[in-house]
Amino acid sequence: MGLFNFLKKKPPFDDPFFGMLRYHVVGDRAWFEGHKRFAPLDKEIGILMDADAEGATEAQRKFYQDLENNYTEMVARVKPVLENEFRNWKEDFVIQDFNREFILDHLRIPEQGIIPLKWEIVYTSIHDLNHYFTIEFEGMEPQGIVIDG
Repeated sequence: MGLFNFLKKKPPFDDPFFGMLRYHVVGDRAWFEGHKRFAPLDKEIGILMDADAEGATEAQRKFYQDLENNYTEMVARVKPVLENEFRNWKEDFVIQDFNREFILDHLRIPEQGIIPLKWEIVYTSIHDLNHYFTIEFEGMEPQGIVIDG
């Protein structure tokens, strides 16, 4: 590998489902980055997708569609995780209106077929404008939360 190979960039890739994606490689990790309309919220969100240079797979497209179709169920699983975390600062914290109080920022779509399937969904919140709340999943079950900011 030459000294300046890190400066070479692959041009944006136009995926038929996800739209324009930019490819990134750091060490042995590769991913695509882009934006897509998330139907349940009727808004554009960020996408980070673990993939090789070939781009998104049909399984990753299906994963995204399944998230859209099951978003209400997924929110029901995320809500108690966020409430428990906020109760570390405010003892009686209760989410009244999830979609108003927590704003979906982006999600990371993993390579499919890896067991357990690990992925992340990231929110910002009106309750704390300076932090991102990353919910880590295995399958459709929340495993933990990471707060950045």
